[in-house]
Amino acid sequence: KTQIRLMNKKKKAWRFKEEEKSFALSLYYNSPKGYLFMRRYLCLPTIRSLRRWLHCLNFTCGLNDNIFEIMKNKFTSSTLSEKAVSIIFDEMSIKRFVTYNSQNDVFSGFEDFGAIMETDNNLLCDQALVLMVKGIKHPWKQVVGYFFSKGPISGLKLKTIIMTTIKKLKSIDLIPKVIICDQGTNNQKLRNLLQITINEPFLTFEDEKIYFMYDTPHLIKSVRNNLKKYDFIYKNEVYSWSDIIQFYNIDKNKTPRLAPKLKEQHIQLPPFSPMRVCLATQTFSHTVSSAMFTLIANNLMNSKALNTAKFVKMIDDLFDVFNSCSFDEPKIFRKPLTDNSKHWVSLNDSYEILTKLEIQNSKKKQPPCISGWLSNINSLKMLFNDLQNNFEFKYLLTRRLTQDCIESLFSVIRAKGGNNVAPDSSKFYSAIQMCVAQQLLVPPTLAYEIDSTFDDNLSAMNIAFIQLELHEENSIAYIAGWACSKLNHLECLDKLAFFFKKIDAQVQID
Repeated sequence: KTQIRLMNKKKKAWRFKEEEKSFALSLYYNSPKGYLFMRRYLCLPTIRSLRRWLHCLNFTCGLNDNIFEIMKNKFTSSTLSEKAVSIIFDEMSIKRFVTYNSQNDVFSGFEDFGAIMETDNNLLCDQALVLMVKGIKHPWKQVVGYFFSKGPISGLKLKTIIMTTIKKLKSIDLIPKVIICDQGTNNQKLRNLLQITINEPFLTFEDEKIYFMYDTPHLIKSVRNNLKKYDFIYKNEVYSWSDIIQFYNIDKNKTPRLAPKLKEQHIQLPPFSPMRVCLATQTFSHTVSSAMFTLIANNLMNSKALNTAKFVKMIDDLFDVFNSCSFDEPKIFRKPLTDNSKHWVSLNDSYEILTKLEIQNSKKKQPPCISGWLSNINSLKMLFNDLQNNFEFKYLLTRRLTQDCIESLFSVIRAKGGNNVAPDSSKFYSAIQMCVAQQLLVPPTLAYEIDSTFDDNLSAMNIAFIQLELHEENSIAYIAGWACSKLNHLECLDKLAFFFKKIDAQVQID
């Protein structure tokens, strides 16, 4: 009927009904190349029209039914393994500010939980909770809802939101297998309400187990923060931050250095730096542990530091197991988990140590980060067995079981306002609506493809903070000058010559 109705009209006069738009999107998701081919012979909307329709979605607070309907069309022909997904959620601080939305004739800036639960419209919001669904077997992600609240959302409300999300995903034939969040107090309350324990880190919904995991980048930061405050004891072994300080003081004056990435910032942790994952992973690294072993073997460090070096190595291996991303990784624990891989031995050894680990704090009990690691280890074992037996998984990329994707989304939202650290609710709405529309237009990739570049690698950002001496600056300038002299493009050489005439030389080269 559509083709008969439009065939005698000019393209600019084509108008499509809602069901025709839905059909076009479904066709595009199945094969973008096939869609472009069929547009030669059928009356179908352009890709630009599809994008414009998605941008016009009314993405109000709550779980968006339009998005779930589009996702249903996306995965109609997907296999069972491709429908296994994770639910990821996190909160972001926003500015308390009331604005008027002329398009919807409403004031924004107040608490809003959508249609899920009652809302107190008299409370100004300062937190935004975002829920994202992400594929486990192949790389795709989709924001499905957001909520505004005053302060962190309570564990009871979180439970209502999560259970509603699970029901909606099941209604469109997607299968949630894991819930991922950080260790905020409200999230720990949610964990208790769901009756999650270390030995049974899952909830059961319609005879299907859904596993609960904490974000591992947050866990490794918490371990670093606790080790900086208190000594750890396992049997007769003492793990101390003072050993890492001693190693840094010895190594920092060496040329060349054994651990060149370790800087004063890693040791002192000035304000805001404890939030950076790379500072924790560069401290608990193979380079630092190997360097400590070397100094101890050469009697340049106290032999008691050997225990701390072992602990650093254990945390590094444990984090790598939970951060596997590609078969091409040189580190064995960064390779995907398989049935017979060496990851399981490392997990069992780490579990045994962490179970008996004592923290020398005033409460004399393990902090949440240690119990979080124990829960994650058990959850990962059970999840892999479940995926292998019931969903035909041959391997698992654990980097997809982190919050990196949602942290990256928050970075994009802040950047939309010109590096606005705390946007107000209206700016947040505009930014997230654009991000959601872009995600909806991405067709699902093939299940057997491994696209590690798609995953947001915030936890893998090993950024070196280099503090150069004068002779080092001169060396770099000399090398850069030699590289520029090898340029063959005359236009480039002319522009470089003109550039150097305009500036005063800041680095003198002998």
